[in-house]
Amino acid sequence: MSFAAIIVASGSSQRMGFDKLAAQWRGKTILWHSVHAFSSLEEISQVIVVTPPDRFAWLADLGPKLNQV
Repeated sequence: MSFAAIIVASGSSQRMGFDKLAAQWRGKTILWHSVHAFSSLEEISQVIVVTPPDRFAWLADLGPKLNQV
C-alpha cells in the first residue's frame, strides 16, 4: 500500500520575521529536510507541497516524488 504525504507550506512566517521553511539547517532548507524525511519512506509514493506560486522556483530541486500545489 502506498500513501501521499501533504506538507502545508503556505504561511508567511510573519511572527518569525523570516521564511522558516527556507531557513538553512545542516546545509539544506527546513522544507528540504521535511520533504526528504517523507520521500525516504518506502510507503510514500508522492509528496505534495501546498505553497504559494513564488516558492515554486526553489522547490523544483527537492526530489522526484514532489508535487507542488
